[in-house]
Amino acid sequence: MSQRFVLAGVVVVVLLVLGVIGYMMVRPTPTPTPTTTPVETTPTAPQTPAPQTPPPPQVIRIATSPIGTTGYVIAAYLADIWNREAGLRSFVQPYASTEAGVKALVLGEAEVAYTADVHFMDLYTWGKEFGILGVGLEREAKKLPVQSVWLYTMETFLLVRAEDAGKYRCWKDLDGKDVFLTPKGFGNHLNILRALRAVGVKVNHVEISTGAVADSLSRGTIVATALYTTGTLTLPPWGRELDLKMKLAPLNPCPDEVEKLKAAGLVLKEIDSSKVFSNNKDMGKVVGVAFFFGWHAAIDIPEDVVYRMLVALEKVAKDYVGAAREFSQIAADMAGFQVEGVKSSIAYGIPVHPGLAKYLKEKGLWNPEWDKYIAKEMIPKLVKASPSY
Repeated sequence: MSQRFVLAGVVVVVLLVLGVIGYMMVRPTPTPTPTTTPVETTPTAPQTPAPQTPPPPQVIRIATSPIGTTGYVIAAYLADIWNREAGLRSFVQPYASTEAGVKALVLGEAEVAYTADVHFMDLYTWGKEFGILGVGLEREAKKLPVQSVWLYTMETFLLVRAEDAGKYRCWKDLDGKDVFLTPKGFGNHLNILRALRAVGVKVNHVEISTGAVADSLSRGTIVATALYTTGTLTLPPWGRELDLKMKLAPLNPCPDEVEKLKAAGLVLKEIDSSKVFSNNKDMGKVVGVAFFFGWHAAIDIPEDVVYRMLVALEKVAKDYVGAAREFSQIAADMAGFQVEGVKSSIAYGIPVHPGLAKYLKEKGLWNPEWDKYIAKEMIPKLVKASPSY
């Protein structure tokens, strides 16, 4: 009997010990309160602010035209220049067309877009100018690009097969015919479209890939094609391919059509085929309709960023001419070319980015009358479409 009591007592003691051990294991360990050391301060002494770490460069998404186009090639150079020389972080985003790239910026999916003066005209009328770019964007637009960086002019012209040179002598001979006006939404598409409208010629635009132009001309699917140079010096990659594939002939506007083009305010430039073409260097004079192209941002890109982009381009443009002749115009006169670009669009009421305004003011080339066009809003006031369109 006594042994049973002893065993029971032992069990109770063991359970009590295990309980104490368990409690000690799960009980939170108190954190000791550190002893603070008094710090003497002088009430009248100025407080030195902590050093500020410079913010990282803003990521710049550059929306541009498809791979294989002039816009894509130059955008790649620009990204490299701005990353190295302007301290930015930028990269290229190619889209199916120039139009699509501009829309991406408008919808907030890009910071800079490859944009021509004709794109501005359509966008700032919500598509009433050409019925292509601004249509349907009124409710979705988050911002609009404004004049920021002008890089070169392009010159759009028309070509036919060499054997058809006697058949088509003036633009009016294309009235009602199937023609490729470059991809719909491209700046050159809008440019040649407004030029044809200025002379009263209506063609049927046939949408094809740029790689199929030679085959389409050969088969008669189209009777003419639009093509373009940059700064009257270079063809786009697909244009060089077309040049090598077949013999071509320029279809220049006739004298009465030239007068109509000039009356509409369009600028004509002569292109020397011997300096631009390889297989077709004997075509002689080619007449192109010039317009301005550049890379443009909304005012969510700070003034200083656009200013640095311009300064960086001015610094290195001459170094890039050997690799890409598209830089020739800004290499010759960066600031002067910006003035010409501004004039091409400010006539239509298109706003100017504060960074471009700062750059031109610093050069002493800013016209004080343009102050009212310095952009202050993400979606600036729209303008009226041309009455003739």
